[in-house]
Amino acid sequence: MTDQVRFEHQCPQCGAPVILDETDRLFACPFCRVRLFIHYRRAPRCTLAVGAEPAGGDLVHVPYWRFRGMGFAVGLDSVHWRVLDQSVRAVERPLFPANLGLRPQAMTLRALQPETPGAFHGADLKRKDFVAELARSFEQHLSDEATRPFHQAFVGETVQLIYAPFWVERHRVRDAVTGAVLAGSPEPGWQVEAETAASAAGGSPVFMATLCPHCGWDLEGEKDALVLLCRNCDRAWQAGSGGLRQLPLTALQPESDADLWLPFWSIEAGATDLDLASYGDFIRLTNQTRVPTPDRENQPFRFLVPACKVNPQRFLHLGAWMTLEQPRPQPLEKLPRTLPHPVNLAPVEGFQSVLAVLAQLTVAKKKLLPRLVRAHLAFKSYQLVFVPFRGQGLEWVQPELGFSLPANALHWGRRL
Repeated sequence: MTDQVRFEHQCPQCGAPVILDETDRLFACPFCRVRLFIHYRRAPRCTLAVGAEPAGGDLVHVPYWRFRGMGFAVGLDSVHWRVLDQSVRAVERPLFPANLGLRPQAMTLRALQPETPGAFHGADLKRKDFVAELARSFEQHLSDEATRPFHQAFVGETVQLIYAPFWVERHRVRDAVTGAVLAGSPEPGWQVEAETAASAAGGSPVFMATLCPHCGWDLEGEKDALVLLCRNCDRAWQAGSGGLRQLPLTALQPESDADLWLPFWSIEAGATDLDLASYGDFIRLTNQTRVPTPDRENQPFRFLVPACKVNPQRFLHLGAWMTLEQPRPQPLEKLPRTLPHPVNLAPVEGFQSVLAVLAQLTVAKKKLLPRLVRAHLAFKSYQLVFVPFRGQGLEWVQPELGFSLPANALHWGRRL
């Protein structure tokens, strides 16, 4: 597990530099004390700092895609997972390094500003093609024909476009970070397909005030939270491109005085070629040994997956167990005394994992998994559910549902 990337952002109110982790969504300026929520309309644009002195030539910034997150691959026999952290050159210029190596983890990046000097090479490799390349790379690790995946999902991902600086001189190219001369030389007549920093930085993040839209109170949340809470009117707010939107709050045992409230997404998904309308359908489809009681036979079926980041194996375990148990949450009228664990996984990313959860739950895998190849799941609706846990030694325990997780799993999960 690698360390988080840190990058320097400029305060939109006073202009002071502020250092953020790549997963931070709450921006707090230590100089003017402004507190804002950051919403990215597209992948964040960052630059590596220029360290080498110019010796003539042009300063050119070359784009690299970087991905960090969990990868799940569903094969015809089992579900595989990995923690991924990769960077890939986004231009068809073999002269430049194929990836950034450890630089994103070792250096503080800077958010791309319109006034950044130099020319910026446009990205030939689009984001969707980069993700497709990741999928092919993931598949190469599953070389056995029996484990070749028919479905892959990337969950909890952080995708960035990082511009690496180079000095392009007449007969050579130098790394503008270290000053090292690259092997090879520019092709005769080579010209940069350049754009300015202002156009490269287009689609800058949206900054939103962290005030409750209903009562004007200060919203609460940790720095990586995607959902903010209001203690004054007991509401939850999810940020999006259109601003803050209220989320209905539900919980298991709402009156519980728990040590930890862990968030889950309860997701309704429509399925083609699969019967998944009710809990009884799910039990028969996955060939479970349990028999649903009459009152649960026709209970609407929903996937329940963590709304926070944990390691892939733990994520799949929690999602499978909660989905199998199908608890019935109740409306949460008042926020619990203990601040819930931050929601740092978006619902659409939770939906991307549901096919892997379904495959994990299937008892007769050789019978059902080939059917999943043809299945198509549609994202219909979601709601946020808080589940209470008790601290026992080095574990968080949920006694009613009969599962637990190590206490440090949540700590390390936030570094994914």
